[in-house]
Amino acid sequence: LFEYCAANKPVISTNIRECSQYSVIKVAKNRKDFIGYVKDIKHERNNISYLSNLDFAILNTWDSRLPQILNKIK
Repeated sequence: LFEYCAANKPVISTNIRECSQYSVIKVAKNRKDFIGYVKDIKHERNNISYLSNLDFAILNTWDSRLPQILNKIK
């Protein structure tokens, strides 16, 4: 997930709770939504908004996430 964003690739997911918490991921609730998102992405690929995926990826590197994970384990 984060790797795709870091590569500035659009991400579409099925309706997985974990994915729905990230605004850069398009979450399809059904087949129609999924197909619609694929069509939308074809038109949005040249849109500057995909640069936000890079920001999202930077905030979610292992260096930034590991302390969060360790704190939850403690």
